[in-house]
Amino acid sequence: MTLFFVSCDTSTEAVSEDYVSRSGKELYIKHCVVCHGMDGKLGASGSKDLSMSTMDTSAMVNIIKNGINGMPRQGRYFKTEKELANTIEFVISLRN
Repeated sequence: MTLFFVSCDTSTEAVSEDYVSRSGKELYIKHCVVCHGMDGKLGASGSKDLSMSTMDTSAMVNIIKNGINGMPRQGRYFKTEKELANTIEFVISLRN
């Protein structure tokens, strides 16, 4: 089985001082929901059930930024560290 990951987002624009960070839910829906599902339980393409995760924040940052197994790096989708933090906060809210 071969998996292909495609992204149309190639944004590399600078962030202005008045930039308002996107919500974690918004970013999760845009970049994560296809494999993890809205509730974190989908498991598509071998993705983990996020609702059962006990992973700490630093481990989550590492996986999001660097990828793991079939999950590609996702760090390029965050314009600020606040957006990454917002997304992690949203993922944690999916836990049972």
